Amino acid sequence: MTYEQDPTKRHVHYALTELADECRHMTMFGRLIEALGERPYKQGFVLHNLGRVLPLVLRGPSVWVAALIGEEIFDSIQRATMHDERLQPLVRQVMSIHVIEEARHIRYAREDTVRRLERSPWWVRELSRLVVGAGALLLQTVLARPEMYKRAGLDVREARKAARTNAHARQFRAEGFERLRSFLAEQGLIGGPTRVFWHLAHVHPDGTEVRLLGPST
Repeated sequence: MTYEQDPTKRHVHYALTELADECRHMTMFGRLIEALGERPYKQGFVLHNLGRVLPLVLRGPSVWVAALIGEEIFDSIQRATMHDERLQPLVRQVMSIHVIEEARHIRYAREDTVRRLERSPWWVRELSRLVVGAGALLLQTVLARPEMYKRAGLDVREARKAARTNAHARQFRAEGFERLRSFLAEQGLIGGPTRVFWHLAHVHPDGTEVRLLGPST
């Protein structure tokens, strides 16, 4: 993107800053895994190769909505858990750093999404809708890896079944999606046939099912 832009523009400078920040984040998380004495989870064949293909396919607003799906939902989960005193202290510190810096990244991605949508034809908006819906469903499946249950000494099949049927876990994720879902709805990026992806991800496309679970009154 910056290769074809004016290197004196502030917009380009901001994009380069974002790139540098993401490189530091990757280093930070890599060092965290190393410090904890753990091993990173490897992507399966499909997801690994999907990561190779997407940069060649996504263009315009689709790039940013894909980034927002990955950043905003993860950010919401971190905000909800990083103050839990049961977390390992180093993990809490890394989460705190990441949340602070991601706030700027998310704002940048949102603003550029709006700018690009304003000058995009209808078919670009439809492609972005597809990317949003498929991304929401995909992220729901990759947030929990089978390997993590195995490393914890649990029966993988039983643990995954318990996670899928856990109402509180579903609601927690739905609430994590809500801030992003509201923004995407405002931009007209939730609608048409792609709404089915949101239902499959257990997130209502209109947000009517996002509510706190607790004792009935």
